[in-house]
Amino acid sequence: MSMNLTSAFDPTAVWSSFQRLAVAKDIASVSAIVKEFAGSRGFNNSGFALKPIGNHISANFVSFLDFPAEWAKRYQGLSSKRRNSADPVIQHVTRSQIPTAWDRRGKVTFTAPTIAGSARGLLGSAGEHGLHAGLTMPLLAQGVAWSYLVLTTRATSNANDLLAELPCSHLLAQGVIVAMLRIVGGPDDNRPTLTPGEREVLHWSAVGKTSWETSVILGISEHTVNFRLQSVCRKLGVRGRTAAVSRALVLGLIAP
Repeated sequence: MSMNLTSAFDPTAVWSSFQRLAVAKDIASVSAIVKEFAGSRGFNNSGFALKPIGNHISANFVSFLDFPAEWAKRYQGLSSKRRNSADPVIQHVTRSQIPTAWDRRGKVTFTAPTIAGSARGLLGSAGEHGLHAGLTMPLLAQGVAWSYLVLTTRATSNANDLLAELPCSHLLAQGVIVAMLRIVGGPDDNRPTLTPGEREVLHWSAVGKTSWETSVILGISEHTVNFRLQSVCRKLGVRGRTAAVSRALVLGLIAP
């Protein structure tokens, strides 16, 4: 049986989740928000892991998950440096910021062939525990060695079936990392200051306008729009307008 997917990329599907993430007070609250979002998109389970660099964050390792008990045990060793070097998931998230889809047959999208090859055994084992396919979203942040959010399904989908879900799920993941860093005492506690012009271009990016469309709406050049977006990305420590929008939403710098 295949997964019952929502088909189109709809940013409004995550706005309510962003609003809740912005005021979440603890890890359990963030986990509940992710679980609800995952269920609304047809996923059955979810997990998050974060390994900080040095003492940038108050905890040595942060995670939440609702996987079957036997599979959840593998997360217990992820804070070990030796375990990290051999884990294909960690290999992917430390080498690439590209979200990926995968399935129990060993298909992995958007990753190096060597990593995909080493992941086959892991993915087969995941399938035996009911994690038949899923998405893994690497997360980048200051003071973080690696982090990722994973959503999985018990349906017998293949990796390509899940590609339509990557945009919305990756957008949510950006909000999750910001909320988690705020809760565990990460460097995102201090919000940067955006200029009125930067807020304007972020607002129109948030509702799906291109740089050209935004330039027409605001009566400025497309170059100026892109310049402001680049400035926002530098201030927020992210790459790309999607990540900038999601982080600004969670930090309350723009309204959903």
